[in-house]
Amino acid sequence: MFHQFLLHLLKAKLEFVALAKIPAIAALIVLGTTGFVVSGTIQAKGDDDGDRIVHLTIKPLENKTCVDALIAQTETLLELDVLAGDGQSQLRHLRDRASEDADDQHKTLDPAALRAQTDASSGRVRDELAAARTKVMAAADLSKCQDGNADTGVSLDVSALRATYDGILRDFDAKLGAILDEAQQKFDAIVAAAPTETITPDTEKDHDADKEEEKDDDDD
Repeated sequence: MFHQFLLHLLKAKLEFVALAKIPAIAALIVLGTTGFVVSGTIQAKGDDDGDRIVHLTIKPLENKTCVDALIAQTETLLELDVLAGDGQSQLRHLRDRASEDADDQHKTLDPAALRAQTDASSGRVRDELAAARTKVMAAADLSKCQDGNADTGVSLDVSALRATYDGILRDFDAKLGAILDEAQQKFDAIVAAAPTETITPDTEKDHDADKEEEKDDDDD
């Protein structure tokens, strides 16, 4: 179905979606979910009978309050996904930087410890995302807004609902920041606890060679 296709496409491309584009995407998803009717007129342009202007009107099958509420809900869910994706990206960056710091300090990291911490922090991000999405869905019962009948809508203040959603977003963003701060401390501790490499002339030469290769790669 149309809305399922949009959701599938969005999940595949979400990392590349700018926050500014979310309202338009949310509107498309809501229209695809609730259904709509397209009507139009064809108007001649000037004296040329072959030149026409087509005017199209898209009318949702639900009432305005329902559509506005569903768009607000969908925007919030999309923004949560974008924030979570950015958080996971930052987490990977912290992991990579820990490896670089250990290398600069001539320390041997335990890959299992690094991976375990990354997985633990990543799991917390997923858990907080699931909890935030649950809060969004519980903020208002919009089930009657998806039956294609404008007479069975809901009575609510969309502005107040958006304020509730904004609060959920702020709370999730703060929790993401706390998770990343803790992950940074854990990674720092792993690097600090890692044993220092035994430097010999051969290993020092190999290390210098690796540094030169990294410098060449950066220059490229």
